[in-house]
Amino acid sequence: MTTLRLRPSRCERRTVLGLHGLAALAVALSAVPVLLALLLWIALASSACAYWRAGSGGGRVVALGLAADHCVVHYAHGTLRAEAPRALFVSEWLLVLRIGRGDRQRPLLLMLWPGSLSGRDGWRLRRYLRGYPLTLG
Repeated sequence: MTTLRLRPSRCERRTVLGLHGLAALAVALSAVPVLLALLLWIALASSACAYWRAGSGGGRVVALGLAADHCVVHYAHGTLRAEAPRALFVSEWLLVLRIGRGDRQRPLLLMLWPGSLSGRDGWRLRRYLRGYPLTLG
């Protein structure tokens, strides 16, 4: 089994927090009543804080073990054996993997931004998704 180490992406953090900032600016420039604008700003601030805290919590995927017919998702506080990942969306800036968790559970969608993988781990994942064997260490 090949294990890929995942790390927090600065690109993802900047994008998400920047979008929160743009939403706050849109609220400021809109013609909504002051009380509604205040409520929307509080909601945006709490959403940004929750996102910031979740990046270092136990729910973040820290590693992905790949085998020929399955994978192991490593969280900060546990592991999950699941189906082999499948690429849902591939671009230069984002890779979305669908990882099935069983018959009755929703699949895990893992978003990999630039900087989430080292160069070597990114190369291994691309080979794996193309169907090449994982014999190279």
